Amino acid sequence: MTLLYIVGATLAGGLLSVLISAALTVSLLARLVKNLVSLSTGVLLGTALLQVLPEAFESKADAHGLFLALLGGLLFFFALAFFIPSTAPLVKPDGVEDQNSNDPSCN
Repeated sequence: MTLLYIVGATLAGGLLSVLISAALTVSLLARLVKNLVSLSTGVLLGTALLQVLPEAFESKADAHGLFLALLGGLLFFFALAFFIPSTAPLVKPDGVEDQNSNDPSCN
């Protein structure tokens, strides 16, 4: 009987997610996707970091060296994301592409 509940809940959740995504408009999704990708990336990196950090302390390594490596890695990826431009065309919420896009096909 438990298996029947699991299968039913899975089907209901899948059907509900398809109905909700079909009801959302493209312009609303375009505004949400960037924020949701950022959120998921942050959650993934945060979870990975919280899993690895205790193991690094148990390895009897110097705490100052560990935090220096952590800070250096965070600053490196921040600089990488900040200074390397995106190759995707910039789309305004109304669906009009921006003229300052890096994509040559937009100009």
